[in-house]
Amino acid sequence: MDYRNFRPRFRLTRDFGVQFRRRVRLLRESYRTRYATWLAQHQVAFEMALATGAGDIISSAPGPTPSQAPAHEDLHARVGLIFSSTAHPLACGSSTAALAAATPYFQSNGGASDHSREVRLNKMFDNLRNTDQGEQDTLGAESTMAYLQSLGANLEDASLFIILEIVQAPSIGEITRDGFVQGWKATNVDARPEAHQQYFSRLLVQLATNKDVFKKVYRYVFVVGKEKDQRALALDIALTYWGMLFSPPGQRWITASGVDFFEEWKAFLSEKWTRSVNKDMWNMTLEFAYKTMEDETMSFWSPDGAWPGVIDDFAAWYKKKTAMDVDA
Repeated sequence: MDYRNFRPRFRLTRDFGVQFRRRVRLLRESYRTRYATWLAQHQVAFEMALATGAGDIISSAPGPTPSQAPAHEDLHARVGLIFSSTAHPLACGSSTAALAAATPYFQSNGGASDHSREVRLNKMFDNLRNTDQGEQDTLGAESTMAYLQSLGANLEDASLFIILEIVQAPSIGEITRDGFVQGWKATNVDARPEAHQQYFSRLLVQLATNKDVFKKVYRYVFVVGKEKDQRALALDIALTYWGMLFSPPGQRWITASGVDFFEEWKAFLSEKWTRSVNKDMWNMTLEFAYKTMEDETMSFWSPDGAWPGVIDDFAAWYKKKTAMDVDA
């Protein structure tokens, strides 16, 4: 495939000539002018092919390794070239082969790869957006829900929140362009729907067993779940979210012996609590849940501890309740 076929598309994103001349000047520090010119054409073309989506033609097969390849690793690192000394473009019989040789660099390095991923993520966002919607940098409720379901999320359980945390959604029915692009970019996952689905699936499997993954998602639920102008969650809303998080595929708040602390927590709040749920109460509830799952007798708790008042009240309520059950 001839890289020149893509030049009109490149001009949609960058000026090929400006980038080409800049690259030639850098390469002439270590290469002869003729070779520097040839190499610059290919490097800039391949970078732009990836940035504009033409990089989809890249094969995952490794490119050929030349028998004699000059080692200029310091130069490669300094100017951000896309070829390593073991995958030299001079030995490649076609642009496709050279693109294949360049693939590992773009998957594991910054620079041009970051730019390429960001361009493709913006393109993905545009494809998700409802064309009838006036706002260009926001996915509305319908588009957001369709996107979540396309990745495999269930809108009625904790899997919903995995993706919302990744894209730092401001609310459950809204995703911003900046959050989408920067959030997925930070994962270092390739900017393809299939890659996003695979990444989501891996996190979904870990949600029930990995405390770090669960805590990250759990804490973000408070941010995404509350109204923008509010500093706390209404109790009924918080109970709904707790129900989603403390049920599969989330982590169940149940001890090894079968004590269902989430049911006890719900009963206590319904009976004794009438206020909203602030951020401290939300976050500390998870810490308390982990403690109770390790020690269902709550020997770790004392009235003089640093737990929020509502958790102190729950612990006292539960101890009294269980003592009454034993006496009965």
